[in-house]
Amino acid sequence: MDLERKRHEDMEQYKGKPYVMVMDRSVISLLGFRYVQKYFSGIDIFEETKAVLKQEKNLAPDLVVYLTVGDNAIKQRRELSQRNVGELFVDPEFNKRLRDFFDWMIEHKEYPIITIDTEKPLEQVKTEVTAIADSSETDPKQRKKS
Repeated sequence: MDLERKRHEDMEQYKGKPYVMVMDRSVISLLGFRYVQKYFSGIDIFEETKAVLKQEKNLAPDLVVYLTVGDNAIKQRRELSQRNVGELFVDPEFNKRLRDFFDWMIEHKEYPIITIDTEKPLEQVKTEVTAIADSSETDPKQRKKS
């Protein structure tokens, strides 16, 4: 939460200017991990976390671009990258629960979300992400209802 508060303080310099800020993680990630945590640890603080975020609405992103990826692709990407990625992030049950979280978010219309299937060819994914960043779709007030 403190990281998000700092990000928003830093964004004040852009107030009144057109800009797009892209982040790999946001408070939505925090909320997602709290949603998943209850299945792995039995500790359920999802509702409490959600309540805190509701109190600080300005910390939520204007738009969430959810990049979906299947379990096989996750494992393949991990092997190709040769990065030290924790086992939790390639655990099929963890990723299923995280996908369930985003499905829940979409169903409950908690935040504006656009979903992109990243198992499509990389150039197509890049084109879709770039189009979102370049378009009025980044402004939820101007986005067409779908």
